Amino acid sequence: MSDEAKGWDAIDASCQAVYGKQEARHYGTMIKWRLGGNDPLDGVSIYEADAFWHYVSFGLTELYEKESEDLDCSGWGFELTFKLAKTEEEPPVWPVNLMQNLARYVFQSGNVFADGHHLDANGPIAADEATAMTALLFTHDPLLPQVTGPNGTFSFLQLVGITAAELSATKRWSTKGVLSLLAEKSENLVTALTRDSITDNPDDADKIQEGIKRDGSSMGQLMVSELSWSLQQGQVTLTVGANAALDLAELIPARLGFERPLFLLGPEQIIVFSSGETTTATEEDDALKLNLAPHDVQAWNNTVKCKEGTYQLTSDITVVVEKTHIRDKDGNVTDVIG
Repeated sequence: MSDEAKGWDAIDASCQAVYGKQEARHYGTMIKWRLGGNDPLDGVSIYEADAFWHYVSFGLTELYEKESEDLDCSGWGFELTFKLAKTEEEPPVWPVNLMQNLARYVFQSGNVFADGHHLDANGPIAADEATAMTALLFTHDPLLPQVTGPNGTFSFLQLVGITAAELSATKRWSTKGVLSLLAEKSENLVTALTRDSITDNPDDADKIQEGIKRDGSSMGQLMVSELSWSLQQGQVTLTVGANAALDLAELIPARLGFERPLFLLGPEQIIVFSSGETTTATEEDDALKLNLAPHDVQAWNNTVKCKEGTYQLTSDITVVVEKTHIRDKDGNVTDVIG
């Protein structure tokens, strides 16, 4: 182990415990982030298993000297991994770019990913590939356990590609539940770009519905790009994007029906949905607290559509749905919802 790169060596040691002395294919960064480069990861190593390529990132933990004041955690506390089903003799490069983009989000926003998180990619996770995989789940890599290294503890967080329908099931139920069904097909949660959605399998679809009815939704927060509200003389007006309206149609009954709150987080405002015997609206701590009676929970799905328009939920509550514009990383509109 070198004195200059103890954190790097700790990642290597974890991979060697699985792959022995296999020499990984490595994509390094020409100009490092701390020197002004565009790529936050110092590199990505790719290991070859019998049926998949195993991508492992280097750069979300402290690879070299200890820099942060948190002695118990190395860097952001995790490295990203990804397992792609083998279809070619050489591993594709696009997962490297995907991991760099996710790391860039972490470095720029300060928001971290964790076990149980999910992410809508708003398009195929593999650029220029024909695939229905348009979202990601995050879970602990079953092949790489947590590490207590020289610069602190960190985990290997695996990306798992899923379809839009599987993402919907995740929101209405749970990441753990959907992953359990995917693991029945692939023990190591390998992403195959051409696989069918588990929601198309009648047995799996039944298990998802049973899980939702039994457990409700584990998703307590929904972050949206379009959200505003006003409360004046007892009259409430909520404004959301069509994409958020689609999620709310699934989450409101799956959360409030189990007496669990739902936090809707916008760029500047917050709405907290909760359940109760009567429907009330109050402003507390700069957030709108919207308590919905059971019949108004049901009325939401019957009244509010995922299409541009104005909908009267009750005599006191108006919901305005606006079109959602999906943009690429350059700000170009790629799709319009609603």
